[in-house]
Amino acid sequence: MPKATFVGAVFPSVGHKIQPLVILPSGLKVRLNFGESTVTSYITIKGTTASLKLPFQTKKSQWDPKLRRFIGEDAEDQNVKLVNILKQYGDIYRELWNHGTVLPGQLINAYVAKTKMVVEPPKISEKERRLYAELETLRQEKPVNSLRRIALYEERMDSIKEKLEKLKKRDRIQDLQEMSESDMARLNRQVKLDKVLGISFRLRAARVKNSYRHTVQFVVRINGEKSAPQSTGISIKKSQWDVESQTILGNEEETLKLVAIKAGLERVFEEFKKRGKFPTPKTLIEHYFNNDLDFNKRVTLYDLMLLHLGDLKRRGRSIRTLQAYERTFLQFTSQSKIRYVADVNQTDGKAFWDWLRNERSQDYCNKSLERLRGFFDTAIGHGIIENNPLRGLRFDWERKLDLTCLSMDEIGKLQETVWSKPLQETVDAFLFMCYTGLHIGDFNNLTSANITVIQGTKFIEYQREKTGQVAMVPLHSVASKLIDKYGSVEAMTRRTGKTTNLNLKLIAVMIGTKKHLTNKVARKTFTDMSINDRRMSEESVAKMLGHTSTKFVKVYGQVAHRRIFAEWKE
Repeated sequence: MPKATFVGAVFPSVGHKIQPLVILPSGLKVRLNFGESTVTSYITIKGTTASLKLPFQTKKSQWDPKLRRFIGEDAEDQNVKLVNILKQYGDIYRELWNHGTVLPGQLINAYVAKTKMVVEPPKISEKERRLYAELETLRQEKPVNSLRRIALYEERMDSIKEKLEKLKKRDRIQDLQEMSESDMARLNRQVKLDKVLGISFRLRAARVKNSYRHTVQFVVRINGEKSAPQSTGISIKKSQWDVESQTILGNEEETLKLVAIKAGLERVFEEFKKRGKFPTPKTLIEHYFNNDLDFNKRVTLYDLMLLHLGDLKRRGRSIRTLQAYERTFLQFTSQSKIRYVADVNQTDGKAFWDWLRNERSQDYCNKSLERLRGFFDTAIGHGIIENNPLRGLRFDWERKLDLTCLSMDEIGKLQETVWSKPLQETVDAFLFMCYTGLHIGDFNNLTSANITVIQGTKFIEYQREKTGQVAMVPLHSVASKLIDKYGSVEAMTRRTGKTTNLNLKLIAVMIGTKKHLTNKVARKTFTDMSINDRRMSEESVAKMLGHTSTKFVKVYGQVAHRRIFAEWKE
């Protein structure tokens, strides 16, 4: 254990000032503030500060800041007394250090207890004393039956508390006015570090010059120590970010994710504090993401969410899948208001299903409950609970398949209509997906490197973002012409699914169709053409779509009358 050292302290060496020693890695500092008749010690450990008035009287003029010692009458006695106090600080600090991280408040309390020091009670003005007396009288006369009297009582209580707070604030200002400018500047620096844990969000500079999307990052500060920026997985436009409120304008769902991240980090930090430990920012972040520390506590729903998402990530699930699970779990915690895993029962699951059903389809609600069951299966696997509280829930599936796809006439209208530049770019991207079967996410990630030539035929080969499966699609002549139109795959305009879907609503009106056009309609149109016009097998269609099995093909397209007529032989 290294020795504790002090900044601004002086040892009783006649005529010589003490040389400052090296500060501990733990960051213990003791600084002195000299008033007209008092000496106050400010103890700082890793940026957290506490103060204590020392038990001896002196004059500010007796302290020589250059020599860093008392001078004049009784100077040596004062120096010896001061150094003894500082040595006691050091002894107590070393003793507490052996039991874990030390806080300034702990050091001061231990010093007061060990030295049996009488701490001077705070001075109370006559006006403040009258307000406290009035407050106590009101508490004893609290009305019970009359709502009107209770309202007046509470109003009076709030008024007195507000006056007391103003008096305390005025006293704090007077104390600060007695300090020198240098002491004030130092105290301001300490106040900034006084908040032990700090979490802030910011935008990362775009990797690509002139890129319109930026990743939201968070930084953790503990006792003045700062972590490296960490990604939240959220990308937004710069115009959407509100620095002051730390929110994403116009996107409540993504803002709630930031709130959840901050709440999760604060919860983990509180668990460390309960055990008298203070983690580094890196340790805190690692535990938040990996949940690899055993706190011997009741497991919260947030703990379970992090645990299950971590398992899914290790099993190679895609980002979109992880987001879907996270969204469902946050919806459940928001609706149920339950904190601990062990408190969830079957009734809570049913209430969540009913809550979702007000705005969502029955199949969506069922799928959400299936995801939620997975979280509690993980809890069983880790020994948190013995039985899945949602296992007994039963529900029926509507199995309503939306097989909306475009006819060749509607595709012809898309190609023949003259569009404005933004809509033309959306139409071109939509047509490209109609003839390749790409999902919007895969289309946005597509590059020229994904185009290969096999036996003289161009193919698009890529790894699905969602499933990780390799998809292989022959490059249709229409898709090839669209690439030539822009010069390369990379030059084709890419937009988010949300923006594209908004444009497609307008496009649907302009071509005169009542079909609800979305990006997925392009994928379903490709499936319809492959099954009914090209008469391809489900195995080949599944491979082109990047599906893991043929059962998912039925979600995107089915055999139509025209294929039956084409194959029918009477």
